[in-house]
Amino acid sequence: MYENHPAAKVHGGLSVAVPGELLSLYEAWKDHGKVPWKELVKPAIALARDGFTVSGYLHHQMEATEEAIRRDKGLREKFMRNGKLLKDGDMCRDVVLANTLEKIAVDGPSVFYNGSVGLDLLTDIQEKGGIITMEDLKGYAIKKRRPISRNVMDHEIVTMPPPASGGFGVLMVLNILDEYGIDYKALLNPLGLHRMIEAIKHMFAQRWSLGDPDFVDLNPSVPYILKASYPNS
Repeated sequence: MYENHPAAKVHGGLSVAVPGELLSLYEAWKDHGKVPWKELVKPAIALARDGFTVSGYLHHQMEATEEAIRRDKGLREKFMRNGKLLKDGDMCRDVVLANTLEKIAVDGPSVFYNGSVGLDLLTDIQEKGGIITMEDLKGYAIKKRRPISRNVMDHEIVTMPPPASGGFGVLMVLNILDEYGIDYKALLNPLGLHRMIEAIKHMFAQRWSLGDPDFVDLNPSVPYILKASYPNS
């Protein structure tokens, strides 16, 4: 699908997979939440409707992606005013997102995965060349997995398991630094920074061994790489 159009992995409708965050948050709330769902969504609605102050960092990122912002109607409405990018200190509001969140607050994730919000989402995606269908949204299901953990630098770090690679990467880097005896303060000196850079480089080289545990046997590699003795191997 991306062989002749590698940029489509990053931009456009083909870069979009079925969004899973909303259903995952809802399931986590059902299992552990105490605040009513409607109340839980209220702060996000207020932030979108009332707006937030654009930071210098956000403005810098807008400048770096200005061409893409100008091409997209939704991004223009959010991040531009009178044909110019919002500046550091300006207010950024997203009324459309606020309205969407209000529907989700009332109806839960069903309005997203099998309702009007989902239909609007699919219209936008398919207009930009995407291939997601309503059946894809309806069929989405979360999968609960046991987290991975490691005691490093006198802290028990608990994080995401594969197929996500971020949690594995964090534990691997911290494991290597811990073996060098580098703590948080040591990362501020040149040698500590050098060790961290090398650890991160090594982590990226090892990510090839990861995959989806539903299809790839990760037992030989992941436990071995996260062992305390791994940095010396």
